[in-house]
Amino acid sequence: MKSTKLLTIFFLTAILFINISCSSEEPVKKRSNAPDLPPKASLIMDYNSFSNSKDSATNSNNIIEATTITNGKKYANFGYATLNVLFWNGVLTVNLAVPAAAFSEAFKQNPKYLGNSEWIWSYQVTVKNQKYKANLHAKLIGKTDIEWKMYLSKEGEYKDFLWYEGTMNRNYQQIEWIIYQSPNNPTHFLTVNYQNDKASGKQSIRYTKAEETTGTEASYIEHGNLTNADMNRYYTIYLQDKDKLTEIEWHYTNGNGHVRDKVHFKDTKWHCWNERHKDIECN
Repeated sequence: MKSTKLLTIFFLTAILFINISCSSEEPVKKRSNAPDLPPKASLIMDYNSFSNSKDSATNSNNIIEATTITNGKKYANFGYATLNVLFWNGVLTVNLAVPAAAFSEAFKQNPKYLGNSEWIWSYQVTVKNQKYKANLHAKLIGKTDIEWKMYLSKEGEYKDFLWYEGTMNRNYQQIEWIIYQSPNNPTHFLTVNYQNDKASGKQSIRYTKAEETTGTEASYIEHGNLTNADMNRYYTIYLQDKDKLTEIEWHYTNGNGHVRDKVHFKDTKWHCWNERHKDIECN
């Protein structure tokens, strides 16, 4: 009889131990199953695609007027294409410096599981000698979608400002971010759309200005890759106030390319440059 009681106590203790172990392991398991961060390319556009040439009329520190002729060599076509890209780069770099840096820093961090299918990446990031506290949240929505929210704080100025957010499928082939202007002006600033067709290898990212989303098409800049051999990168830029579309295509490795802009060139033809960025006749 005593042996039976001891055996019963043993089994009850074993069952209780198993239940406690499973309960304590569940958060650990979920921490290890934290979703992958969306790719950097889904939020941060690559503006370093135009390579510099010793014969080019442009360089990274000094963009000369698009019509400049240096040593008898003309670089108007490449110069005009570059000026359009750098204009957007300048505008967006100022507005996206902090959120872009905070997003990049997240890839160096480990997430913490908060429970209820939610994780947080919490860390410090420094931008232009200014320190910020970043809290990037990821929450599972259903079986396939993930909700992302980036909160940023700056001591003495603002706390937990929601700078951008997005809900996306965890295969990350289509991503949309909503970016807000700033803590002082928390309005919708940009919509960022990222496409990644893993079958074809084609990728693109588009920034669309939010304040112009009513009426005619809003201003935007889109960058992506092409699958043809002659030109394998592109920018497409649209300015709403001028109803002006600028199309730029080039070969990433070789540097040759062409630009088309009906408003600027007064025609619908491509205007080309060679590997040295010098104007040439298009074939």
